[in-house]
Amino acid sequence: MKKQAGLFKFLGILTFYFCIMLIVIRCTKSEYIIEDTTKNTISDDKMMNPGPDPEFINYQEDIKNYKIIPLTATSTWERYLYVDKTDTLYNSTQGKNTFSRYLRKYGFTGVYLYSTSGIVSSTSNYANFALFLKQLSDSGIVYRTVVNGSSTTFLTTGNVTKYNNSQTDPAKKINRANLELEWWNGACTWSYWNTTNQNVSLGTISDNDFYEGWYKNMGTTIDTIAARDQVIFSDRILLHDYVNGIPTYSYANAQSTGATGGRLDIIAKGARQANKKIDLFIIISSENTAWGAANTFTGPALAQARIGGADNPYQYIEQQSYNNIVLNMTSLQKQWINFKGFIWFTKRYCYYAVPPM
Repeated sequence: MKKQAGLFKFLGILTFYFCIMLIVIRCTKSEYIIEDTTKNTISDDKMMNPGPDPEFINYQEDIKNYKIIPLTATSTWERYLYVDKTDTLYNSTQGKNTFSRYLRKYGFTGVYLYSTSGIVSSTSNYANFALFLKQLSDSGIVYRTVVNGSSTTFLTTGNVTKYNNSQTDPAKKINRANLELEWWNGACTWSYWNTTNQNVSLGTISDNDFYEGWYKNMGTTIDTIAARDQVIFSDRILLHDYVNGIPTYSYANAQSTGATGGRLDIIAKGARQANKKIDLFIIISSENTAWGAANTFTGPALAQARIGGADNPYQYIEQQSYNNIVLNMTSLQKQWINFKGFIWFTKRYCYYAVPPM
């Protein structure tokens, strides 16, 4: 009997520890599920993949023999800059001063700010962020944009709205909303993107735009209909033209698999359906693998323009890009697309190509 009692006791203890192990394993599994789900959610202001569609990465140009020639006319377009790591820049006195001088020297009139969620989420950051925006404004930056992957922050109860409502000086406010959410790369569905963009347009910032990659993964929506909706609910389109060297028309109007035409054609047809001529900016990437980037695009050409003695390397590259792209646009494209300027991606690589003084 004693042996049986001892056996039952042993089995009871064994069963107890076995149950504990099951609970631990189940909890651990739940944690992994939660973690995996979190990884798949859309980040609030995550800098998305800026690279070209893999179908077009062979667009290249020899960048070894550029000759710097004087510009015959002053450019009439606008020049903007994507700013990575705003959350560390806005609190750095030296960084802000250097950046402001840089923007003024090279004629930038707008910035697109990444990494602002942690700033506008707390009122304790408002004062320093306001001073940063004011300094940018004083340096000629007319448009101060927050880049975001959702519409929430721009809505009535969103953090950008709360920040803006706390400021009385227009120079200290965010005055443009940008949606960067790559449905074509599977970050979301086209339908979700379209709804998000419409929500941004209905937010508290009256001026909004978005980053355009490729007309693919559209589901059942025809791309020209998608472009029509984009034009209706946006003030401008930012179209990337990332090639190794000087941006080209052939890449700006490249056609992705499944699309009904080239990107500029689709935008023009969408604008025609909306009966609204849409503003367009070309995004140029200054990335270079030698500087730690994942790809090499216009960075070396920009650096060579500086080394070659161009007074403004940005304008030098833009002039050639303008000649390549805008002057070769079709009559349909020119009728419905209003070219406005260039946006450079991003500050860190631009600093490598054209170092601040």
